[in-house]
Amino acid sequence: IAEHIALNESQGIRRQLFLDVSELSRQDAGTGVQRVVRGYLQNLLLDPPKDFEVRPVYASHSEAYRYAKKFTADFLGQEASTVNEDTEVCWQRGDIFLALDCQHHVQLHHKEFFRRLQSDGVIVKFVVYDLLPIQYPELFFDPALATLHAEWLGMVAKSDGAICISQATADALE
Repeated sequence: IAEHIALNESQGIRRQLFLDVSELSRQDAGTGVQRVVRGYLQNLLLDPPKDFEVRPVYASHSEAYRYAKKFTADFLGQEASTVNEDTEVCWQRGDIFLALDCQHHVQLHHKEFFRRLQSDGVIVKFVVYDLLPIQYPELFFDPALATLHAEWLGMVAKSDGAICISQATADALE
């Protein structure tokens, strides 16, 4: 009960917009998805939404979501040596978690984390770039990708919403 009271007592505290940059923070492969992630990240860091603090975060199979402080400093061209350790994320009711980067295995591994965020009043949304692994599985080297993508989309469907990069993707998702 004390934990829920603490979540409600945080009125007036600046809300956080968590941006999942798990893949980009690990490696920049220069893919189309990563170009989109970099573009949104840069724009949101330089011009954050009113009353929000933009907080890039990342996770791995073995680690919980953490603030990507060192990555963000590097990304913005700031001195990363003065940045404190990347600590686990803390949230409050009214925050928003946007799964901007697309890293199916990691996000699926943390699906209980997303459920916990939602139960604590955090809005959780995912960016859906395409449904190609499901629509055209024959075009992909890994035959298991269609199943993985479908499982990931099942998790997205249980979130607070999906942001699709095109009307065609939105129509296909629906």
